[in-house]
Amino acid sequence: MIAGLVLIAVSLSGCSGPMQDEDLKTLIIQVDDDFAEQKDVIMKPYQGLTAEKLRQFKSAAQSAQATAESLTLSDKYSKARGIFIQGMNATITAVDTLEQAGKLTNTDERIPTDSVNLFFISTQTKIGDALDIIGVKNDKGY
Repeated sequence: MIAGLVLIAVSLSGCSGPMQDEDLKTLIIQVDDDFAEQKDVIMKPYQGLTAEKLRQFKSAAQSAQATAESLTLSDKYSKARGIFIQGMNATITAVDTLEQAGKLTNTDERIPTDSVNLFFISTQTKIGDALDIIGVKNDKGY
């Protein structure tokens, strides 16, 4: 009975690391899938992306970053979160850079991403590194 109460108290006090570790793992895997198109852009930056797609990447990165920051995690997963957030920041910076250069005005036109390609490489590298830390096999594929 006391052991059960201690377990309940620990889980209610916010020390539910393993459950939230799995939430981070799921988040990183989902973002890796959702950002797969960046790998194509890394290989062919002149094919570009539409302004709408670039804004979707930025919005998804901001959302993923906010979600990751809200989780209580074990030490290993905290390290993965830090690296993952760096990757999300790289995508946000890439889109902001294109926006500041005035390249996101036409939503239907494909915008070459060669000028921000290093940011997308950083995003993909950081996602891969975060997956490696938490023990998920990752095909870097770029």
